[in-house]
Amino acid sequence: MQQEGQELEILEREKYMKERQKKIIACEAKLIQKQQNEMNALKKKLEANLNERLKLRETEHNKLLQRYQNVKKEIQNQQTIELAKFERTYANVIQLKP
Repeated sequence: MQQEGQELEILEREKYMKERQKKIIACEAKLIQKQQNEMNALKKKLEANLNERLKLRETEHNKLLQRYQNVKKEIQNQQTIELAKFERTYANVIQLKP
């Protein structure tokens, strides 16, 4: 009788341990899934921030490029005007010489 009680206790303990192990595995799986979801959300957020920064960088680059082109064109126009003035002045000097 005592041995049957011990065997029954051992069987109940094994059953309890199996159920406990199943619960632990289920909780671990749930935690891993939760962490994976959080990781995916953070990755999306980082990617969105990176894309936003890249767009901003491209916009700033285009502004600087446009500014450079405008300044370059202005300098070329000034040089053309100065060259025309010089040529007129030089042409007058050449005409004055005998």
